[in-house]
Amino acid sequence: MNPFPSTGILQFFLNDVSIFDEEFSVIYHKQVINDDDALWEGFDEPVYWERWGGDYALHFEEDVEPVTDEDFRFTRYYGKALQDLIWFPSEKYGYEVRQQYMELHRDLNGRKNKIGGYHYSQNGIDPRPMSYIGEEESELLIQFDGCDVFSWGDLGSANFFIKRRELEELNFADVVYHWDCT
Repeated sequence: MNPFPSTGILQFFLNDVSIFDEEFSVIYHKQVINDDDALWEGFDEPVYWERWGGDYALHFEEDVEPVTDEDFRFTRYYGKALQDLIWFPSEKYGYEVRQQYMELHRDLNGRKNKIGGYHYSQNGIDPRPMSYIGEEESELLIQFDGCDVFSWGDLGSANFFIKRRELEELNFADVVYHWDCT
């Protein structure tokens, strides 16, 4: 999936005691090494895999989706008339536009775990304009939904963002992490 890496492993680590943006790591390995002695064990706190009952594999499939109204680029992609229909449903234009728009997002991808695409925000917040990314072209690296096999905090979502040019360069030093919850 362009511009994501076509080889290697990209790992995401979160401190599950402090789910907000204080402690996380994103590590990219260009080559896969099958050597147990080379495994990273850099956690300061013990890892409690038992809390979730073991390891879980996530499976993804390619799909398409419309831009979410939580994404700061929403106003770039949709004209004012459509924005108003989605954001401010009324009796005059019908309440079903907002409903259909929301159903399209939820039915299409369930707004769950995903790589790329448009993030889901319970609070309507896109952290990128407030971060070092600003309004520069960027990508959602991955989103973990706290209501799926992972469950922490108050069931929000963990979102990792990166500038598009840094992703193309496979430079994961300045990833933006955002915990979004109700």
